[in-house]
Amino acid sequence: MFFQWISCAAIWVVGLVGDTLFRSSKAHPAAMLGGVIWATGFLSGSAFVPMLYIKHHATSNSSMFAGSSQNDLDYCFAQSSGIFIASTVYFTMYCAVMKNRPRIYPRAILPGFLTGVMWGVGTYCWLLANRLLGPVVTFPIVTAGYGLVAALWGIVVFKEVKGLGNVLLFVFASCVVLSGSLLTAFSKI
Repeated sequence: MFFQWISCAAIWVVGLVGDTLFRSSKAHPAAMLGGVIWATGFLSGSAFVPMLYIKHHATSNSSMFAGSSQNDLDYCFAQSSGIFIASTVYFTMYCAVMKNRPRIYPRAILPGFLTGVMWGVGTYCWLLANRLLGPVVTFPIVTAGYGLVAALWGIVVFKEVKGLGNVLLFVFASCVVLSGSLLTAFSKI
């Protein structure tokens, strides 16, 4: 729980910095529900449903979301806030269940923070790419990217792959994944 809370705090910091840099606080507060969904552990794709719903209904004058932004980046801070609020509630509940003796691992702080920063920056890049290329193109690229980054962590940090043959197989598979991602991106041009 502590690692998740640290990671979610870093996601919120990235959201705050992005919101400040892009001056994009035009999102409806209901977009925080996407962050709550993500922090609860549901499928990460469903975390974007509230944002898509708000954007879809923003053009209807009879909707409570009338006039909401159509720019995906405007929803990052709201989603980051939902993630951090939900994670804080869950961590507080965990502390209460543990009788105020939570298991806290100091060695998890820096990796947790770096994980959150990478997730936050990756989400900003994904939403920017959505605007430029469309979700049909960006989703396969992002999905492949998660697997590639996870595999690199496994190889470089945790030394999970041993032997020259296995490393060469990983390099070949990475080239195939990157080629597929590039071809997907160029299909939009």
